[in-house]
Amino acid sequence: NSDFSLDYAVHTQNPLLEWQHEMSYDVAGVVHWCVLFLFINVILALSQLYACRDLARDTPWASHPVVRMLTGGLVCAGGSQVLLFIHFRCMTMDGVGMIHLYVLGKFLQAAAKFLLMSLLLLVSRGRCVSHALTSADAFRLLALLGPFCLCAYFLELWGELGASRTYTTDFVYATGCGHLMIVLDLGLLAMYACNLQQSINEEDDDEKRRFYQTWGLAFGLWFLALPGIALLAHLLAPWVQYRVVLVVSNLAQAATFAALVIGLWPTQRKPLLRLELVELETWSTDGTVPGLDKSWQPLPCGPADQHY
Repeated sequence: NSDFSLDYAVHTQNPLLEWQHEMSYDVAGVVHWCVLFLFINVILALSQLYACRDLARDTPWASHPVVRMLTGGLVCAGGSQVLLFIHFRCMTMDGVGMIHLYVLGKFLQAAAKFLLMSLLLLVSRGRCVSHALTSADAFRLLALLGPFCLCAYFLELWGELGASRTYTTDFVYATGCGHLMIVLDLGLLAMYACNLQQSINEEDDDEKRRFYQTWGLAFGLWFLALPGIALLAHLLAPWVQYRVVLVVSNLAQAATFAALVIGLWPTQRKPLLRLELVELETWSTDGTVPGLDKSWQPLPCGPADQHY
């Protein structure tokens, strides 16, 4: 008897998916959705850049930290869709895609989520609505949301790429770690609600109070996105989970970003969000823009500047 070895490889396809025959059924059609959300995010990002560079070119509006956070979030969201589209388009040809672009795209997606959640928590504390924004707010948000977003990022990567989960159809947020992330997300929602209620109680202006009671409550729905997606995935068949979760999560993010873009649009007479007039004041009495101090400067901390 002679010794012999046999090497073989199995390559499966889905002929019914036509040009997507290299893809598994659960991600079929994702390319189309990536194109749609890329278009939406590009429109939002271009609108924000137009507001920064043209409408508010001679004012310090564009240098305000809140505006920069919103612009950065939109750029990250758009960039993530570009990378994800390239990855999935390559997957239609070789069944693998470009994993390094996928990992980077998910990271940009996590960065966009971090900036969006930061903006919402700032609004709940009345920043740029009733009180001025301070540099200390940014550090508190970084310490609070940074670990949460990083954990969510690595958890999703592990759930989608980890070899240990190759043979399971469970949604990643149905695991023990996923349940912990959902509890933490609900904790952020509770914090948002407490901050919002405190802002309503402290606000004397009727118009601003109405803003908190309407748009503040609407913005709070963002924190229900993750628990809602986890519940939805539990009710869906495994082969449609990924597509539905992708669509719902991106729609929720795009809608919230769009509301913030509209709320901060610089030419609105009655914007939803207000950058403090003292923070933005660079105009002289004759209406000309002075050559000095064209950058945003924070107001001094007042009694309302409390910790989150």
